Amino acid sequence: MSEPRDQHSVRAQVKFRVAAEQALQLLGADRSALPEVLDFDVRAADGILPYRQQVRFFSEDNKTSVRVRLDGDAELKRVDGGEDDKGVPLRIELNGRVLNAAGVEFAAADLFDGALPDASLSLPLKVMQARPRALAPGRYEGEVTLVVKYSP
Repeated sequence: MSEPRDQHSVRAQVKFRVAAEQALQLLGADRSALPEVLDFDVRAADGILPYRQQVRFFSEDNKTSVRVRLDGDAELKRVDGGEDDKGVPLRIELNGRVLNAAGVEFAAADLFDGALPDASLSLPLKVMQARPRALAPGRYEGEVTLVVKYSP
């Protein structure tokens, strides 16, 4: 038997769902998001000065290795119509290992020491000009995507 309805009441039924997946993230060592934009410092004779940040993998699974790869070329392009259109290749290192499109595997045993239950050791991330050289004055931009996933 149902409850009597008031003429001014409404019944709403809402279904709640949660899709829980294993989470794997690459964040700053302090759990902050990586910057969306990096403004590099430039030295006239040397070009771009390296950018450094300490990062960690945050994971619900500290027993599985992690693979990191670049999705596309790591390169800055001249965007203001200047003559220097060669581009500026970048070199990206994580924990001293050069990242590339094929990917680099980081063994779980080397990453997770148990000090923080859901976080890896703090690892240096370094972004630099692949071949240091002076840059022609102008504006250069590029986008780099790091793909981070569990390694089978």
